[in-house]
Amino acid sequence: MELFLYAIILYLFTGIIQAFIPGKIRSVLMVIGAGVSSTLLTLLSSHVLLSGNTKMALLQFPFPWREITVAIDPLSAFFILVIAVISFLAVLYSIGYLKPYYEKKEVSGTHLFFMNLLIVSMLLVTTIQNGLTFLVVWEIMSLSSFFLVFFEHEKKEVFNAAIQYLVAMHIGVIFLIAAFVLLYIHTGSLAFSALERFFNQNPQASSLVFIFFFIGFGTKAGFIPFHVWLPEAHPAAPAHISGIMSALMIKTGIYGILRVISFTHNPPPGLGYFVLGISLVSALLGILYASVQKDIKRFLAYSSIENIGIIGLGIGTGMLGLSFYNYSMAFLGFGGALFHLLNHSIFKSLLFFSSGSIYAKLHHKNMERMGGLIHSMPYTAVFTLIGSAAICALPPFNGFSSEFLLYFSMIKGIHVPGALVKTASILSIAGLSFVGATALIAFTRMYGITFLGVPRENLSIHENENISTHNKKADDSNKAMLTVMGILAAFALGLGLFPKLGFKLMKHPLRVLMMYDEAPNTPFPDFLGKISFSLFLFLGMFLFFFLLRKLILNNREVKTYKTWDCAYQKATARMQYTASSYSRIFALLFKPFLKLDFSIHSSTELFPSHWKLETHFRDVFDRYIISPVTHSIKNSVKWFSWIQRGSTQQYILYGLLFLLAAIMWILGTS
Repeated sequence: MELFLYAIILYLFTGIIQAFIPGKIRSVLMVIGAGVSSTLLTLLSSHVLLSGNTKMALLQFPFPWREITVAIDPLSAFFILVIAVISFLAVLYSIGYLKPYYEKKEVSGTHLFFMNLLIVSMLLVTTIQNGLTFLVVWEIMSLSSFFLVFFEHEKKEVFNAAIQYLVAMHIGVIFLIAAFVLLYIHTGSLAFSALERFFNQNPQASSLVFIFFFIGFGTKAGFIPFHVWLPEAHPAAPAHISGIMSALMIKTGIYGILRVISFTHNPPPGLGYFVLGISLVSALLGILYASVQKDIKRFLAYSSIENIGIIGLGIGTGMLGLSFYNYSMAFLGFGGALFHLLNHSIFKSLLFFSSGSIYAKLHHKNMERMGGLIHSMPYTAVFTLIGSAAICALPPFNGFSSEFLLYFSMIKGIHVPGALVKTASILSIAGLSFVGATALIAFTRMYGITFLGVPRENLSIHENENISTHNKKADDSNKAMLTVMGILAAFALGLGLFPKLGFKLMKHPLRVLMMYDEAPNTPFPDFLGKISFSLFLFLGMFLFFFLLRKLILNNREVKTYKTWDCAYQKATARMQYTASSYSRIFALLFKPFLKLDFSIHSSTELFPSHWKLETHFRDVFDRYIISPVTHSIKNSVKWFSWIQRGSTQQYILYGLLFLLAAIMWILGTS
């Protein structure tokens, strides 16, 4: 535990000290501090993951905390390892991304402090075992990430997104507080270990408490319908913060759900169906909404919702496996969920960092205004292609293995006695298949519109700006940003080719979730080895034909000819698909779930020279639930506007009246 404590102190120390030193030295200090802390955490978590032991410490504090248990078991160690590695890469990436801001010391210094504070709070969330302290650390995590999203607060959309995120986090924490209050009422304890006794002794109230925990943690994770904050906050935050939030922070919600499940032993089947249903809806709608987005970071944000749904499918399948005592199903379900969580942390941070590379050069995120970037940003294009292939579960990258395990777990569910579990398994297989196909559409759309084709000349959406001037001037990012993207791309390929090595990290965390002494006898590890062999064979065939083609051509120039060109000579920007037109026909198949708004801008001239049509797909949950509730609250608050007069004396009077009322109430009830 000393290594964990040293890492926490070092993160906080460097976060504070860097705010008082010049920009170049600040960047070096941040990288060194994050590197040493990450190394300490990696050593500690690796030891726990390989040994299966639990490291604990009992900390003494005054009232109301008193004794706080800090524990690192294999489940915590798995999340600590992911947080340590990805957060270090995010810090290294931020050094290159924030170069333009170094002259504003008060901005970048504060920002880097809150980034370290967010990392520390995520680490503490995975180790604290006391409900009250957990809620405090959870709130620190929400507030620090709020200030990070708030980075470019002078922009109205960033300001609104940050406020919406903060409100959503506090709605989620209300459910967590309610769950811990019910736990305390029934057990007299706020320790996580009391959950085991509570679930065993209170079968009727246990389902309600689990649902409260799921809503509270699910709001952070981004499950639908608790997701509305996520596609607003991720595009507003800087790229390295978007990477941390998507790859790490929303996974703390998954950690909370898994931690609660670890105390249920054999959860009721109804809870498994509940998690499976919400996860399936999240995966389906998440990728549908992603497929129609124009903002590249908003697109990636909805894709995160989809992948959280995929992880949830594994969790729900694992819960059903425990409910029906089918440990192979549970083993594969939870194993696939943890493996996909690890994989998503890698390829989603890679994709967000790639989007940051694009934004740093083009200064906008609108895919409609991009095109041909593969020529000016070749390295970013290659890394984005790898991340896109990985997230679409294409071999030989890491997303393939984890999704294959999830399919395997659902197939196991078909053999479980009971019509309902069979139906749920079949629907899950069908849903995951549809999600995979739609992901291919969505990411070919994103990559093709952004990197392929030619620059979109004179097609600016804003006034008369010539977009091609940005695209032609764009070049690849600095070495720090490209190095980080290259490392993540290597991770995606390495875990894809050696999935069996990656799964070894999940062996002991699965024991925490399933509460068994020995892993069930399944052909799973050998099966992963066969997947690895198949992927190497596939890669070898690709390299063989690539080298054969190169040998046959022998550096000869390959001429291309147009067939039946009918005077067609060269592609122009107006001939290319836009992001909207690429997905419009597909999106119209799902009208009930995708609200289409039209925006027409025309001239009043008799013979107009300019005419513009824009289409916007809105989130139905935002349109029909969140927005009406928000407007109702705003209208109701207006009735109390007379209270806020700007008078300090009047505000003091309010406080005195409140104290007087409280004293009278206490005297009346005593």
